[in-house]
Amino acid sequence: INNIYTGGKHTEELVKEVEQMLDTKIDYHCIINLDMIKEVVDQIGGLDINIKEEVWKRDKKTNEWSLFLKPGQQTLNAKQVEKLVRNRDYSKGDIQREEVQRDVMTALIENMMKKENLLKIPGIAKIVVQNTDTDITVREAICYASEIKDIDTKNAVSTVMPWEYYTLNGVSYVKVDCKE
Repeated sequence: INNIYTGGKHTEELVKEVEQMLDTKIDYHCIINLDMIKEVVDQIGGLDINIKEEVWKRDKKTNEWSLFLKPGQQTLNAKQVEKLVRNRDYSKGDIQREEVQRDVMTALIENMMKKENLLKIPGIAKIVVQNTDTDITVREAICYASEIKDIDTKNAVSTVMPWEYYTLNGVSYVKVDCKE
């Protein structure tokens, strides 16, 4: 999927591939540029988030590991959030990276809905529009955006297909178990 969608190109091909993989019709697509997260975090003055486990980073020059974030509830600045969502040094590779990115998106929604941030929503909306590739109309986006306040992030569920993680020639792969 990542190879199909490169630099904002080939959206139609990406949608067709996902439709084929999932054997379903996709009504709308919404592709978010991760650069947006840093801007939104700056807008709301930091991100309150619960880090579930230690996050380690490897220095590309020295190849040494260092603890980046400890587990627990904390407020991260925009640079820390950017490093967190872009980090590729997880024990489960991109699967864990995607889990962390979902946690960050959930925390962003929760943080934006705080009373002190409600007046910042128009600025946040502008940032989102500038960093999103979508075929959703403005009218539809406004309808969806008005429902964000009703999202129950505490009971949100994310499902991942059964998979097996492996590395081949230094590249991370996921083999989906189609039997389950």
